Amino acid sequence: MKELTDYLRILLEESTLYTLEQDRRAEYSIRTIIEKPEILLACIYIANLTSTSRVEGKTPFECFWDDIKLKVNYTPSIKYLRILGYPIFILINKEKRVQSYKVAPRAEKGILVGFESHNIYRYLVNRKVL
Repeated sequence: MKELTDYLRILLEESTLYTLEQDRRAEYSIRTIIEKPEILLACIYIANLTSTSRVEGKTPFECFWDDIKLKVNYTPSIKYLRILGYPIFILINKEKRVQSYKVAPRAEKGILVGFESHNIYRYLVNRKVL
């Protein structure tokens, strides 16, 4: 390995086995790859909730309901929106909690990365989007 890195003029930095935290660049790249599509979807969702001047101040959601000819007066609400990238605590289901330990954690820390609907949030915990 040393011969190959010398030949290709690559600086080889060794790290402790099984310690991912030491590879900051790779960690950041992986986080970016996971978060970018989620953030993009959240931005599109937020854009669909805001009114536009092209359709007389209606939101794209309202235009959609008008186009499919359902007699539904749907005005979207933005009161449930939160700041993307903000740290949040997610309640762990009772079935998944450690029952034998009385003071076991009831929530885990995550990062808000998007919105599924008006009452469902998408978040990142341990490099998994849930």
